[in-house]
Amino acid sequence: MVPVFPIRPTVQEDGGDVIFKGFEDGTVKLKLVGSCTGCPSSTVTLKNGIQNMLQFYVPEVDSVEQVIIKISFVKGTVFVN
Repeated sequence: MVPVFPIRPTVQEDGGDVIFKGFEDGTVKLKLVGSCTGCPSSTVTLKNGIQNMLQFYVPEVDSVEQVIIKISFVKGTVFVN
């Protein structure tokens, strides 16, 4: 059995997380959240850590790409419970 994400606990220790968003044509799509968002080291983590690990365990993986979801904010609106 292949470990799903042995690197994930390490990312979580630093206040981030990795969310699987899909796999298409050899490319794994991941969303980095938490402290990983905007972190200069996130590209290194993605390519040198996660991509290398996945390619070792899953030969079908050609690359790993970060999915960036843009959020729109409503100007001047405050949401209160």
